[in-house]
Amino acid sequence: MEEKFKRILEYVKIVDCCAIASNDIKNDMKTCSGHILKLSRIPGVCDLNKVYSGFRIEMEKDDLSRIDPNQKLILLTERGMMLSKRYYVFRIELILQFDYFTYDELFKVFLPENARVGAYEVVGDVIHLNLNEEQAKYKEIIGFILHNKTGKTVVNKTGKIDNVYRNYELEVLQGDDRDAMETIVLENGIKMVVDLKSVYWCSRLQGERSKLISEILQGGSNQIICDCFCGVGPHALPLAKAGCVVYANDLNSAAISCLKKSAKLNQIACTEMNESDLNTVHSSRIFISNQDASLYLSQLTDIPIDHFIFNLPEYSLEYVKHLRQFSHQFTLHAYFFVRKNENSIDLVRIKTGVSNPTVTFVRDVSPSKSVYKLTATRNDLV
Repeated sequence: MEEKFKRILEYVKIVDCCAIASNDIKNDMKTCSGHILKLSRIPGVCDLNKVYSGFRIEMEKDDLSRIDPNQKLILLTERGMMLSKRYYVFRIELILQFDYFTYDELFKVFLPENARVGAYEVVGDVIHLNLNEEQAKYKEIIGFILHNKTGKTVVNKTGKIDNVYRNYELEVLQGDDRDAMETIVLENGIKMVVDLKSVYWCSRLQGERSKLISEILQGGSNQIICDCFCGVGPHALPLAKAGCVVYANDLNSAAISCLKKSAKLNQIACTEMNESDLNTVHSSRIFISNQDASLYLSQLTDIPIDHFIFNLPEYSLEYVKHLRQFSHQFTLHAYFFVRKNENSIDLVRIKTGVSNPTVTFVRDVSPSKSVYKLTATRNDLV
C-alpha cells in the first residue's frame, strides 16, 4: 500500500538548466547569478551523482550524452536561456515525489477541505488525533501521511474520557501498535513515561502545570506536597526534583506504574507509602500510593503538608471537605469544571462551603465546559 500510495503523487516540473564543471563552479555561479532558479526544498545547483530525498532528475538521452556525469547542473529561471551563448542550456524534468511534499501539501491533494487536519497533539513519539466524523472517513490516509512525514506512531481517540481514570480508548492508525502507546515526554526538565492507552495526558496543559510548580516553589524547595490525583506525575516529579517531599496518589495503577518508571529514569528516590512509618525519616522524595483519595487523605492528617494539589476536574471539589480534618495551615490548588450557564464562584461555594473563594480561569475544553482553579487556605475551610 505504501509504495502504491507514494507513486500516485509524482508531480513533474520542467525547468531549464546548464551543466558546469565542478572546478569552475565559483566563477560560473557568479556568471549565472540572478538566473538561478529558487525552489523550496530543492538546491539551485544539483549533483548528478547524488540521490536526493523528495525528487529526482530526468533528461533526454541526447542531453545526457552531451554532458559529463561529474558536472553540476544549475537550475535556471525563464531568463536563463540568455546564457546559452556561453553554456549548453537544456531542459530537464524535476520529478517531485511523496517525500518532497509537507503533510499540509499532501492533505490538500488527497483530502477534501473539511477533512484536513490543521493541528494535532504530539506526545513523545506518538501523534494523538481527535478526528471528527468527516475526518474519520479518511483516517487511513491521514494516519499514513502523518506517520510517513514524521516517523511517529499515529493514534486516534475513539471514546470519551473515563472520569475515574481519565484515560480514553485509542486506535492505532499507523505505526507499531504493540508498545507504541508507551512513550516518553520531556517537560519541565523531567522525562516522563506516559502510557497513552491507560492514563490521561494533555500536552496543552503544560503551561498551567509549569505555572503551578513555579507558584508552589516560591515558598521554598523544602516544602511538603500532597498530589492527591497525581496521574503520571507532571507536578510530583519536578517538585520532588526541586527538593520537595511529595506524597503522590492516584487510583489508576497504570499511572502509578508510569510514575515509578519516571522516578527511576530521573534518579528521584521513590518508595511506596506505608501508613505505619509515615513519621519515620526517609531518603525518598516521593511517597506513592494507589487508593481512593478520601481514604488516602485520612492517612496523612499528621503530616504538615504545605500544599494540596487536586487535579481531577470532574470531582476535585467533592474532596475539599476531607481537608477539614487537617489542623495545620496549608494551601489548596483544586482544578474543576464549570459548565455553560454555571457561575464558578457560586459552584465553589455550594460544593465546598468556601465563602470567599479565589477562582481563576484556566482554559476552555469545549464550547460548553471550562476548567477553573480554586486557590484556598486552611482558614478558608470553615
